[in-house]
Amino acid sequence: MRAAVQRALSHLLLHQHHAGTLSGSAAKDAAVRSAGHLHSQTLIWNSISSDACRSLFEPSIGCAWASTIFVRGLKKSASQLRVGDVLEKEDGQLARVVKFVWNHGQARAQGFILIDTVDLGGTRRRSSSRLKLDEAVTLAELSSREMQVLYLEGSTVHAMCSETYEQVSFPVELFGEVARWLQPETTITVKLQGEEPVAASLPIKMKVRVEEAPPAVVKEDGTSARHVVVTGGISVMAPAHVSKGDDILVNIQECSYIGKA
Repeated sequence: MRAAVQRALSHLLLHQHHAGTLSGSAAKDAAVRSAGHLHSQTLIWNSISSDACRSLFEPSIGCAWASTIFVRGLKKSASQLRVGDVLEKEDGQLARVVKFVWNHGQARAQGFILIDTVDLGGTRRRSSSRLKLDEAVTLAELSSREMQVLYLEGSTVHAMCSETYEQVSFPVELFGEVARWLQPETTITVKLQGEEPVAASLPIKMKVRVEEAPPAVVKEDGTSARHVVVTGGISVMAPAHVSKGDDILVNIQECSYIGKA
């Protein structure tokens, strides 16, 4: 039962971005509702103290809201995955998502998700999986910290914790296929196993500058979109009105144009 409450509290931490903190009693009430155990409310209340609940929300007791969030067995649908997530497999092995492809399907064919993962630990085995859009996967029990990229040095990223100002270094490969979007001053999320960084992720939506934009030509099908080159030398398909020097928003996971920034 305690584990169910912990998972519910972790779920709330991830999805309810409150400006302040919750009281112990309010946290307990929320945990009971989220866990779906209204009929066992008394049992849950007796199984975990108010201080234990508050320790998940209040920096002074245990968990820094702005910088560290603890994820305990949180479930996600495959369509919600992102590069940088760390999954817990059925055998207990942890694996980092390094590639994500959403196949939207055609006509009546249902779409699906393709992911590549790399096992953490000694083997570092890479494997591919095909998942249904609503197929549930389990996130590993890790802490996450928000950091800012200071600079890149070869295959190493140097970053600083946004709250403690502690500087850390870790391999670029922790970002998987989206590492090419890394730029100094970018805000990132780093997942840690103990104190060791094991995965890192970028915001899915990022602002970049168009560095090269060839003239748009109307094609036979009436479209005029063409590839432009943005920050980092990355090619993105963009509409005709996008010009060199424009700042645009892109979905880095799909490498697709969203709109002007």
